[in-house]
Amino acid sequence: MSNKTGINQSYIILVLLGLVAGAISIALLAKVYPLFSAKALYFCQQFVANTFFMLPHTLPGAFATAVWAVLSLGLISFLIQLAKTYALLRKTIPKKIPLTRKLQETVNSLGLGNSTQLIEDKNLYSFCIGFLNPKIIITSGLISDLTQKELEAVLLHEQMHLKNRDPLKILIGKTVSSTFFFLPIFRELYRNMEATNELIADYWTTEIQKDTKFLRSALRKIIAQPQITFATVPAISHPDHIEIRVRQLKNTGIKHKLTLSYSSIIGSAMFIVVSLFVLQTPVDAFHTEDSSEPSYFVCSVDNVCRQECHHNSNMSVPRPDHLFTPVNSSPTSSKYEAPSYK
Repeated sequence: MSNKTGINQSYIILVLLGLVAGAISIALLAKVYPLFSAKALYFCQQFVANTFFMLPHTLPGAFATAVWAVLSLGLISFLIQLAKTYALLRKTIPKKIPLTRKLQETVNSLGLGNSTQLIEDKNLYSFCIGFLNPKIIITSGLISDLTQKELEAVLLHEQMHLKNRDPLKILIGKTVSSTFFFLPIFRELYRNMEATNELIADYWTTEIQKDTKFLRSALRKIIAQPQITFATVPAISHPDHIEIRVRQLKNTGIKHKLTLSYSSIIGSAMFIVVSLFVLQTPVDAFHTEDSSEPSYFVCSVDNVCRQECHHNSNMSVPRPDHLFTPVNSSPTSSKYEAPSYK
């Protein structure tokens, strides 16, 4: 993580890992789909004979369902965040009031005149909201309680969220984290991403003001009041990251480093290894119309095994009573001793 340059490494890693995990999930779904949809299955045992365990015949259907559920969770998380953001906007619009002179002078000096909205609220908070055209929302209570320099510090903090489009990053990061909830590394990266967003904004503020005291003073006043949590937006009063922000403001030489637990790293490595094992398992599926009902013959991608599967399909082998039991009367039945998914 680099909170000095404005580059959020946690976010970059989170998105890249999300793309990799998403590609693996889709590839796995595509691989098991023929097994999930087939009316009749025949298995070439050349590959299975070399394994030490048998997989249940319900595995393809269960696996396909699990992958669809995971991808659906990501979509649901995305839609929920959109709905919460829309609800928050609807809640603030009726409270909108004209900018005070004090606020107008500060936003003009920072070039935020068209990006700042004041709302009537005695609570002390501000946040950045919006994905394509983000805005800074600040309360009248915050304006009245802060000095001019403290107000400038708060607006500088929100200005960095605005420049970096942090609300959009939160939307993407939370969606990825929710999609792959079963991998702890995504949750840890998301929390690091949120903390980094705040630290980058703090560093930007203190660099412009050449001092940390104004932001520290503003934070003390804000956290002394009852806190309001905004799940979908970066807010100045985010309670989860106050401690680490105060620590950095007291000692600017301290750098927040990206840390991941061993369990999350091991879990992610196991997911990749198992997925790659399944994906490299040679499978071929082809369709035949020789029988009255469509059948699928699934064979390992080995020339000899594939030829025997094709030969078996061309001999009008009757459809078995049990879809997962090979036909014993087949001339090549010795090759099909125990069906299993590959």
